[in-house]
Amino acid sequence: MKQTLKLAGQLLLLLMAFAAAPLAGLGVANAPTPLADFELKALDGHAVRSRQLSTRDKWLLVYVEPGCRPCEEVFKVFNRETPHSDLSAKVAIVIGGRTPDEAKHIAEKYPWLPRECWYADTQRLAPAALKRRGAPVVYGIKAGNVEWSVDGSLSDPGKLESVLLTWVEE
Repeated sequence: MKQTLKLAGQLLLLLMAFAAAPLAGLGVANAPTPLADFELKALDGHAVRSRQLSTRDKWLLVYVEPGCRPCEEVFKVFNRETPHSDLSAKVAIVIGGRTPDEAKHIAEKYPWLPRECWYADTQRLAPAALKRRGAPVVYGIKAGNVEWSVDGSLSDPGKLESVLLTWVEE
């Protein structure tokens, strides 16, 4: 019961933060917008459309670039002692400017994220299609629409963890 109340309190604080002012790169969509359609490559090399990345109604699209320190912090958010239930359907990680083989090598560094989560954006189509620059960018997708996004890194990694884990664990 205390855990539930604590989680509810954290969620309430998070919602208040969204409603107040932007926090160090936190962006909230004014209205849901359809997820842009662009092509990626799965680690086995086959083409996948962005709208096919998850079979779930609610999931995360995480765009990263190699060598990006804030991107590595996003990966660490998912590394908890308690294993997540089937992250492969809840999270799609898109690596910009890399081939599927290069993306495989990066994915091996983060074994807690299933291989089915990883995709290569060899031509860097995602940033243009999503109208964003830089990395990391995390998108909350619901029913095929972008509901919210977080750009860059938050000043408090705990807030980022709360946002990401609350979205995927519901």
